[in-house]
Amino acid sequence: MSEVDRSNSDYWDEPCGTTRMEHLGVIAGDERSPAALKAFDEFFFAFYPYLERRIPFASFAGKDVLEVGLGMGSVSQRIAASGGHLTSLDIAQGPVDVVNTRMGWMGLPQAARRGNILEAPFPDESFDHVVSIGCLHHTGDLPRALSEIHRVLRRGGSAFVMLYYAYSPKRWILWPLATARHLRLSRTARAQGVVEAGASERAGYDRATDGSPPPETVFTSKRQLRAYAQAFQSVSITLENLDTDMLLYPVSRNARQAIRPLLLRIGNILGLATEDMYATLRK
Repeated sequence: MSEVDRSNSDYWDEPCGTTRMEHLGVIAGDERSPAALKAFDEFFFAFYPYLERRIPFASFAGKDVLEVGLGMGSVSQRIAASGGHLTSLDIAQGPVDVVNTRMGWMGLPQAARRGNILEAPFPDESFDHVVSIGCLHHTGDLPRALSEIHRVLRRGGSAFVMLYYAYSPKRWILWPLATARHLRLSRTARAQGVVEAGASERAGYDRATDGSPPPETVFTSKRQLRAYAQAFQSVSITLENLDTDMLLYPVSRNARQAIRPLLLRIGNILGLATEDMYATLRK
């Protein structure tokens, strides 16, 4: 196991979303109760309303589906509830335990296991679909992760992937020099090269409850993603999300939640809702 893998395993043992649980008023130690996870799911799918368009849950029935990077297990539970034959993979034990707890509530076999997508523990062509929302940019080797996803997909299968977009308004406002450097490098022969993100950039997108940033985060352009995913038959990319928390920082949390849907619609119209890249990769 590499140093990045060890660091990721330790860091993500606190599942992504734990900090948000605190904001939702969940008492420490109660994060895995049915009531707490239900409250988180309601927040999660309301906060990311476009997930219903980017992940075709209804088409998963009877299909073998791998999810990579599990967080609080909200997407895993939706896949299982859709009738998909779910396998869940995470480098850390904490998210694995959360998903397997959810499967127990549903009367389903444990679907989650600990493992590394950079060395995916599955035979070639094992899955009809792969889903990975907000995980692959933390692995330390995005091209290799995409290569492994291609390997485990069956011919004709699809992967649904979310990555942080390199040129969002948030990045231009908060880290203009780093963003400009990324743009310059991506337009050269080094277009496929990875531009490392500083601690403040990483913390600007993900933080543990102690305030620490992830060990690894990369931001990716459309050009880079297409270069990394050349093995796939087709790559379709859509930009989504607007950092409304940054725009509405002085406003109360409840007010932000009420205003966010309107700002997302305005952001889409103005072309500002570009925090994240959602890609459909067809093998």
